This record gives sequence, structure tokens and C-alpha cells, in this order.
Amino acid sequence: MSLMDRYHVLVHDVSALFGYDYNDTTPDWVHPFIHLILVLAPGLLIGVALYLVLRGILRLWSRPAKPVARMNHVRGLDAGLFSSVLRYTRRQQAQMIMLSLLALPILYLTLELPKQIVNNALESATFPVEVLGQSLDQVIFLLLLCGLYLLSISLNGLIKYTLNVFKGYTAERFLRRFRLLIYRRWRSDAEASEQSEIVPILAQEVEPIGGFAAEVLTLPVLQGGTLFTILLFMFIQDPILGAAR
Repeated sequence: MSLMDRYHVLVHDVSALFGYDYNDTTPDWVHPFIHLILVLAPGLLIGVALYLVLRGILRLWSRPAKPVARMNHVRGLDAGLFSSVLRYTRRQQAQMIMLSLLALPILYLTLELPKQIVNNALESATFPVEVLGQSLDQVIFLLLLCGLYLLSISLNGLIKYTLNVFKGYTAERFLRRFRLLIYRRWRSDAEASEQSEIVPILAQEVEPIGGFAAEVLTLPVLQGGTLFTILLFMFIQDPILGAAR
């Protein structure tokens, strides 16, 4: 067996492992997509990841050591902004993360219930069905699934609304403390107290920091979890389609 034949056999085995067994009766235009999804795309992804990792390691090794500049410590303010955000909003951050994680299974329900409505309520012929010990005919079962779908959409929207309100509360709370720290620092400096630059700093320049404080952990958790939930749903429905995504 030649190397090319072994390659084709390997691709066939991997495809069968994902639940899609294609053979000579499969149309010719499907074969390139199978090879692209199962071989070329993962190989390219691994190659790019290795290149980025090696480039980062080489940059760290070749970077000259820079003297650390001494900074004036501000009382009540950590050296890094991220540390300050976690110091003053850690309880709010934990609550927002819990809300973000709670939204993920509800998001999965909003994807799964339409499929159940079409496959098991509209196109299925096996009625009545047993649900929690109750025998339901097609209309009642359809109304039940539609009600659950409406409830899941409402809960998803309610959680997102609550999360947005809580983000605003966290941003304003951190901004109030951050502005107070800057103002105290300005008042403690005898020379700076005669200058008026403090007004635009407190009014405008620190405003984006509130948005950063509200989304520094919640945004990655919510967006990353949403992506993972959608990919999980797609892999469960069709592994080949999920790998293509």
C-alpha cells in the first residue's frame, strides 16, 4: 500500500470515528471538503499555534533586561489597574461570573428546544408520549415545548438585562472610589493643588476605566462560554459540521 493510499485510509477512519462514513458512492465534491476539515485545517491550526508559541519564546529570550522605573506609590491604589479592579470589586466580579455561567445552559436550551419541536413534536408520529408519567398527545406536547422555549428565551434575556445593570453598578462603584483616590493624591501634593488639570481627569479621562472594571472578567467568560456552548451544540448534532466551524 502506497503512502497516499494509507493517507486516504486514515482520513476514512477518522471520518468514520466522527460518525460520517463516506465511500465510493459519495459525490466527488464531498471528498475535498472532508480532507480540508479533518486534515488541512487542524494541521494549519497546529502549525500557526506552534509558530506563535516559538516566536513568543524567542522574543522573551532576546528581549534585553530593562531597568525597572521606580514609581511613586499612591496610597490606596495598587501598582496595576487589574489588581486595583480585583481589590475593590472582587465580590461583584464573582457575582457577575456566576450570572454569566448561569446564562450558558439556558443558551443551550434555546438551541436545543427548536430542534425538539421540529423533530419530536411536528414530524414525529409516535403519539401519545410519556412526560413525567403523564400521557400527552401531539398538540399538548407541542404547546409544552413551545412554552419551555418561550421561558428559556425570557430567562436568557432577563439574565442579560440583570448582568448589564450589574455591570453599570460595578463601573460606577469603582469609578467613585478611583476618582476619590486621584483627588486625595492631588490634594496631598502642594504644587498640584494650584493646577486645574484635575477636572478633565476626573470627569472624562477616567470614564473608560469604569467600563474596563465592569467587563474585565465577565466579557471573556460570557463570550467564550457562548462560543463554547454553540460549538458543543454543533458537535453534538454533527461532528463534521462542528469541526468545519
